[in-house]
Amino acid sequence: MHKSFWMPKIQKKKMTSVNNKTHVDVILRTCDRRSVHMGTRFVGASKSEIILRCTRSLIESMNECDADLSLQVIDDHSSPQTLEELQNILARSRHPASLEALEETGANASAIRANTLALGSRDLVYFVEDDYLHYPEALSEMCDAYVLFKERLGGTEVALVPCDDPLNYRRMETCRVVAGPRRAWRTNVHSTSTMFLSAQTVKKFRHIFERFNSNAMERDLVTEEETINTIWREGGVTLFSPMPSLAFHLQDTPPLFEDWQALWEEMRAEEGGNRGSKEKLQKSDFPKLGEV
Repeated sequence: MHKSFWMPKIQKKKMTSVNNKTHVDVILRTCDRRSVHMGTRFVGASKSEIILRCTRSLIESMNECDADLSLQVIDDHSSPQTLEELQNILARSRHPASLEALEETGANASAIRANTLALGSRDLVYFVEDDYLHYPEALSEMCDAYVLFKERLGGTEVALVPCDDPLNYRRMETCRVVAGPRRAWRTNVHSTSTMFLSAQTVKKFRHIFERFNSNAMERDLVTEEETINTIWREGGVTLFSPMPSLAFHLQDTPPLFEDWQALWEEMRAEEGGNRGSKEKLQKSDFPKLGEV
């Protein structure tokens, strides 16, 4: 019988972990002045409110994760009030977190700066846009899923996105659905600028990332399809997306069959601080793969 990556036997020995051996650089870009989403977002909130709630969710997810994490926020001339509130949110992180206010202006500057930081990373990178609303378990599951999938693929490179994009269900494309540590994942060949991957992949495809990031707001000139998506289609890096989502992309198209409103309300400013997860948002009680 053919030995399949997709249906392995569960190992009794503990799975190799990102937690104690590998550093993850989380790089968040923020800007409350403009957006690549020129239409109305389905949450119906200001960009500043979206940034603050999404950053709270990211900090809570980092605080739930035992991996060696650090967060660098790159802000592109947000208002003084937004910057002050961002600093207050970062102060709640149990991992190192800092904010860099750019002197240059424009999304290109922040994208280029994010790419420069990633090129200096040692191990793993999580590029994050400022409109991704994370579940508390998001970072932990991505760390575990990255290790699991890479091991199953014999050490070849993988990458992850945190969102089950509704556009996945409009494209008539073949994919494989596989078991992850906590949920199902599907193979994919489409991503936004938000992705979890190795620093080695960023360095290997530096020319593609630089071309994409140098034209971050010129979507009519350079798109994901002709830049970063070529990595997943042709570059030998397998991209996975979770089913259901670990984070919601608060763009113009709402997620399918998922209750994003509960998490959105959970991240209200008046409920700030290290609250921990409420019962409806608690991490899964299923055992980790390798602990059975």
